Amino acid sequence: MAKLIFKVMIMKLVKSLYLIIPALLTATTVEAEITTKVLGNDASQCVAYARGRVPSLPTGLTDWASKKKIINNQTCSAGSVAIIDSTSFDVHGHVAVVEGCHSADTGAIRITETNFTKGKKTERRASSTTIEKAAAELKIIGYYKP
Repeated sequence: MAKLIFKVMIMKLVKSLYLIIPALLTATTVEAEITTKVLGNDASQCVAYARGRVPSLPTGLTDWASKKKIINNQTCSAGSVAIIDSTSFDVHGHVAVVEGCHSADTGAIRITETNFTKGKKTERRASSTTIEKAAAELKIIGYYKP
C-alpha cells in the first residue's frame, strides 16, 4: 500500500513539474512604459510638422517606402526624426521629432508629433530597461539624422 501511495505522489509531482518547468524557462519580456500627452490641436500631417522642426528633412515622403528610404542612422539622438512603423493602421507610415534620449541607467525616448492622434499634437515618452526596447515599443525602426 505504501508503494502505491508513493507511486501516486511521484506521478503527481512529475505532472506538476511538466506544468511548472515551461513557465520557469520562458523568458520574461519587459515592455516599455509609454505615456502620451496631448499638447494641443494641430491638423498638420506628421511630415509637415517634422520638416518645420528639421528643415533638412527630404521632400517626397508621401508613403511608407519613401519614409524608410531616408533612414540614415540607428542611434537615437535629440533633433533627429524617428521613422515609425504605423502601417498596421496607416499605410503611409509615420515620423516624429526626437526631443530627447536617455540611456544612462534606463532607456527613455521622448518624441513630439502631429497626426498620430488625428488633429492633435502629442508628446509620447517610452521608458524601458534599454533605449532599444523603448524604441521598439514606440515602433521606431530608424532615424533620419540631419
